[in-house]
Amino acid sequence: PYTVEAEAVLRRAWACGDAIFHGHTTNAMAGAFSPDDKYIVSGSTDNTIRVWDVQTGLCVDTLLGHTGMVDYVSYSPDGMKIISSARDSTVRLWDVSNSSCLRTLKNAIRPVRSVLFMDLGQKAVFSRERMVVTFWNLTNGKSRDCTLQPYGFFRYAPLYCEKDAIIAVSGSNQIKMMSLESKVLLQSLECDFEVKCLCVNSTGEVLVAMSEDEEAVIWNLKEGKCLHKLKDYRDFRMPPVLSSDGSLLAMLSHYGVMNIVDVKTGKLIKEINQTLRFDFERASFSHDNSYISAACTDGTIRIWETGAHNSAVYGYVGNDEI
Repeated sequence: PYTVEAEAVLRRAWACGDAIFHGHTTNAMAGAFSPDDKYIVSGSTDNTIRVWDVQTGLCVDTLLGHTGMVDYVSYSPDGMKIISSARDSTVRLWDVSNSSCLRTLKNAIRPVRSVLFMDLGQKAVFSRERMVVTFWNLTNGKSRDCTLQPYGFFRYAPLYCEKDAIIAVSGSNQIKMMSLESKVLLQSLECDFEVKCLCVNSTGEVLVAMSEDEEAVIWNLKEGKCLHKLKDYRDFRMPPVLSSDGSLLAMLSHYGVMNIVDVKTGKLIKEINQTLRFDFERASFSHDNSYISAACTDGTIRIWETGAHNSAVYGYVGNDEI
């Protein structure tokens, strides 16, 4: 339960660099903040989904049902549902209020990489590996697949929404934004390198593309122009992560290093270095940009302050006194 003492302990942990949530017995694979930033949902190779109280650091719920590692989790926009994908070839929809599984989509062989809720949460659209997008009606449980093979290759294909569901796909050095309903090409960008992975913020204003080597490019999609080219990211091979409003970018390596970049200036705000302790699997910004969480290979969920101007600071960031 929440106590003033528990909050004080967690705040001291944040002040020293990170807050650590223990509970998963094996690798944590995914995590996401609730819309009000009060909770984090996480998935693990122990086949469980856990819900954490951000203020106290306590695990307040465990969702059981998957029989394979859970590698994707996300909250619905109203925070009342959780969607999860696991290597048991199922996607599940959960009711947050009573921890029950509302629907199960079976034979979902290809892992989910990005989810978009539409129609006031009545429909979910998710991109999966090997150029497949699935539309899932959450009311009647029916689904249909859409194959995008003629339009480019993607491994991590981000979704975002304007009037309808839009997906960003890449082929060689080309990036294309397409309407999933009409398959109309909306925008095309060209990079100086072969694109390995992409991320787009939820409002479709900022896109980040990464190469296999050490380069990343930040695009303003509304104006169709390149904002910044980021160099020297050779070991940062995990898919990048943008905050919801597109103002912050997290670059993750396989070696326990995370860089948080100001999208407007292209400058490094903060480096989180956990080298040789554990690796990051996936990261997520809080909706107010104050914190970033990471699912880690040591089975923990960890939270750091982002160092952005609107984040609450309790005295220390990392090991440097303010």
